[in-house]
Amino acid sequence: MTLDQLITDVNSKLTRVGSNRVDAPDILTSVLNVISFFATQISSIIPLWTNALTFQTDGSDSGRFCRYADTNGKVRLFETKTDDNINHSPPTDPGITENTYWKEVSASASAAIPEWAAGVYGPGLVIVYHNHSVDGKGLYVLINPTRPFSSANIETETTAGSWERITGSEVITVSVAGATINYDFKNTQERSFKGSAAIATPKTIAFPNSAMGKKFVGFHNITDVAAVLTFPAAVKMSSGLWNNGSKQWTAEYTGEYKFIGHYDGTTWYVDAYGPY
Repeated sequence: MTLDQLITDVNSKLTRVGSNRVDAPDILTSVLNVISFFATQISSIIPLWTNALTFQTDGSDSGRFCRYADTNGKVRLFETKTDDNINHSPPTDPGITENTYWKEVSASASAAIPEWAAGVYGPGLVIVYHNHSVDGKGLYVLINPTRPFSSANIETETTAGSWERITGSEVITVSVAGATINYDFKNTQERSFKGSAAIATPKTIAFPNSAMGKKFVGFHNITDVAAVLTFPAAVKMSSGLWNNGSKQWTAEYTGEYKFIGHYDGTTWYVDAYGPY
């Protein structure tokens, strides 16, 4: 599908929305076509190699990547290994993937919502599926503005802020063995946490990697009212058990509790429920 065809298709669906003559599956198909179209546009911003182009490892000048055909006519994707790489061609032998100046890399898959794979991701909206080693199955959107983006490990890149998890409702078990309980958002918007054991002593709740966080749910079994919980400075609660000066919440009774927090961009508004 060409860009003109894609625009015509989407405009047709949107025109029919107001008259209730378009079904939801039709709209979804158009959305997936948009995603697929932009996922396949990698070749539009990666130049064919010529001896007049200069390539840099930071992506400046002609960029970091090039396309070059081997002796079988297959156009392959290469990443420069050196700065000021000019007049050094990539390998043309189909059996050679690397030389002094270039190494072959794989372009990402172009399905509408592909499974993540190491490779180079192009412009536009990029959404992938990944079964995280800790967090389980979910969808991720590429938010790193630098394109092409060479992805090697989506899990470490998510922690670094290049990807954002947009689905998944797994409850993550967090250790309560130490003085601090880490609600690690791992640069996702929403997460649920469950304490690894009952709490009988004071603890501090921390929100690492929460720059993109919008909501959390925390589950804890408190077996001693001496187990005062200290929350981050941005937290507020509307409860007689809450001390806003010290940012501490103290259980009146022992039992199982649920904490739900919502972030408005400045403040975490947290509600405590229980005991159950």
